[in-house]
Amino acid sequence: MDQSVFLDACVFYDCLEHPRCKQILDRAHNLGFKICTSITVLGEALITMLRRDDADDHIAAFVSLLKEWDILFVVPSDGVRIIRYELGEDYTDTRMLGQATDRTHLAYAMAYGFKHFISTDQVIRTYSLPRKVLDMGFKKTEVYDLIEFRNDVLNRR
Repeated sequence: MDQSVFLDACVFYDCLEHPRCKQILDRAHNLGFKICTSITVLGEALITMLRRDDADDHIAAFVSLLKEWDILFVVPSDGVRIIRYELGEDYTDTRMLGQATDRTHLAYAMAYGFKHFISTDQVIRTYSLPRKVLDMGFKKTEVYDLIEFRNDVLNRR
């Protein structure tokens, strides 16, 4: 999925709070990138927004963003299940041991073959995959923050 990009929940928050962040994904959308996320990211984002004092406004803006970018939502698959299990069983890189949700997001991106995954989470960006996952034929998705995605992907088109 070269012309698609998978978004972590933190990216939605950034785009709602900072117009310059949103402009990067607007540009990607206008260049023909399919903007995608998982139902797990959707759930995380909504739960976080519901805790805010301005929840109604924030959720309305979030839904508008989803519609504007015509977001594709990916759902659980056997690939997601297998990768997620292996990420949870491997203790080679222990930095994500307590990060079940982040491991799930990464499993979605890998299982669906997304080439680009945007996240501000430094641990996801540098996480070392278990050898077993790679031996099964799955590839690690390239993880960028928004600025890196703009510079390394969008500006090279």
